[in-house]
Amino acid sequence: MHCFYLVLLVIATCEGVHRISLKLLTKKAGTAFMEDVSNQYYMVPAVIGNQEFDLLVDTGSANTWVVSVNCSSEDCSSLKKYDSKNSSTYQGTYNKSKFYLEYADGSTGKGYFSIDSVTIAGLTVRSQYFGEVVSDNGNGTFDGVFGLGPDSQVAPAGSFQPLTFLSNLKKDGVIKNRIFSLRLTGDDSSVLTIGEVDDSLYTGKLIYASVLANYSSWTILVDSMNSGNTTIGTNINTVVDSGTTAIALPASFSDLFEDIPTLQEIDGGLVVRCSEISQLPNLNFTISGVEFNLQPEDYILHIEDSYCQLLIMLLKDVIMILGDNFFRKVLNSFS
Repeated sequence: MHCFYLVLLVIATCEGVHRISLKLLTKKAGTAFMEDVSNQYYMVPAVIGNQEFDLLVDTGSANTWVVSVNCSSEDCSSLKKYDSKNSSTYQGTYNKSKFYLEYADGSTGKGYFSIDSVTIAGLTVRSQYFGEVVSDNGNGTFDGVFGLGPDSQVAPAGSFQPLTFLSNLKKDGVIKNRIFSLRLTGDDSSVLTIGEVDDSLYTGKLIYASVLANYSSWTILVDSMNSGNTTIGTNINTVVDSGTTAIALPASFSDLFEDIPTLQEIDGGLVVRCSEISQLPNLNFTISGVEFNLQPEDYILHIEDSYCQLLIMLLKDVIMILGDNFFRKVLNSFS
């Protein structure tokens, strides 16, 4: 059974960029600091075929891919590109199998599957299948994606089903447990841990939530969501997605915005005057009987002097997504 763990996390407020002290992990575990890009997404350094890249950390997808030197899209022009000719560990493409991914925001990645050595968080898979993208539509800001979804979510290479990076680490005996944790902050002290849970990163106790069997993604059941004292929804199927900046709600949850009378829409985003943040409600999510609280400061983004954008959006769907602004309140571990 796949399990998803939530850990209550206390983060001290510090001025400027700071580093945290990590405990020494076992030999069968690895850790890496991640770069916070304007509280919108997080990137981890990766080495593929002796070449360095910055990959977006995404629990909402399972494939790892990188921009190819053969990418002709304008979005690729400013990015670091993988060149198999510069790799001493390149093992070829897989039967010229096409690679294609489409994300919820409409962006796509097209190319083919290649095989090479991949190192992330100090851990190496010597024969990892990854997408070599030659047409990147809608990115232009990161060199690729580190997919951390379950194996059932991996896009196939023809009739072959590749394993994720973590599953290959487990198969090769590099790690003992197929588990990873994300501790996201508002600066470059964010941490990815693979192979075990680093108990120096949290206080409190582990809260367990089972992954729903009929979904390929990390989808759990949220008991309820409250806005202040008002129940917005109950028994909500919810994707836990580090690749999404905001909290995305089912369209039926539009009543939430009735508690925000000064809400405005500007350039497609929902905004309020920053001076009115204190009037916004707390959002409470109950998971496995434990309540997790987001205060207004946790779900807004300062966009200019007088306006703040809500990191909340409505979906044309019945599912909810807990994105990075939820991750910053807890340590999330996946197994």
